[in-house]
Amino acid sequence: MLYVKVHLRLFKISFFLLVVGFLACKTDVKNAEPKAPEKKFIEKDPCSFLNEQTVATLIGNTAEEINIRAGQSQNEFARSCFFKWSTPDFPNAGMLVQILKNPVEDEYSEWAFMFIETKKSMGETALSNPDQPIKYSTLKGVGEQACYNIDQSKCYFRIGETVYLVALNGVDEDKRLDLLKNVAQEVIKGI
Repeated sequence: MLYVKVHLRLFKISFFLLVVGFLACKTDVKNAEPKAPEKKFIEKDPCSFLNEQTVATLIGNTAEEINIRAGQSQNEFARSCFFKWSTPDFPNAGMLVQILKNPVEDEYSEWAFMFIETKKSMGETALSNPDQPIKYSTLKGVGEQACYNIDQSKCYFRIGETVYLVALNGVDEDKRLDLLKNVAQEVIKGI
C-alpha cells in the first residue's frame, strides 16, 4: 500500500512538472518575434501604362499599326509589355516597357537606387564583347533617378523602390533620347 501511495505521489508530481514545463515553454503572443513583412510582388500591368493611341502619337504612326503583347514572365519580380509596329525602314520596330522589383528586399533595401548607380558606374555586360561594359549616363528629369544609353536604346528609371525599363528597337538614333524620355513620362503618369 505504501508502495502505491509513493508511486501515485510521484506520478502527480511528474504530471505537475510536465504541465508547468509545457506552460513555461508556451510562446507569449505579446512578446513573440514579429513576422517578416510579406514581399510585395508587382501588381501593376506594364501594358496598362500606355495604349495604342499614346504609342502611335509618340512614334508618329497610327494606332492601328501598334500591336501590344504582355510578357509571359514566370518571375514575380519582373513584368513586361511589348509594343510592336512597322516602318518602311524597319519592319520589326518596337518597344519594351518593364517593371523590376527588388527580389531581396528583406536583405538589401537599397536595391533600386544601387541598380541605377551600378548601370552608370559598372555598366552591363555586352554579349558581343564581355570585356567592354556598356555604361549608362545620368538622365535628368525622369523619375527620382534615371540613366540611359543611346547605343543600347535603353533607359532605366526609378520611382521609390521600383525600377522601370524602356527599350527601343528600330528607332532612328536622333529620335531615341526624346522618345525614351517621353515614354518614361507616360509610364510615370500611369503609375
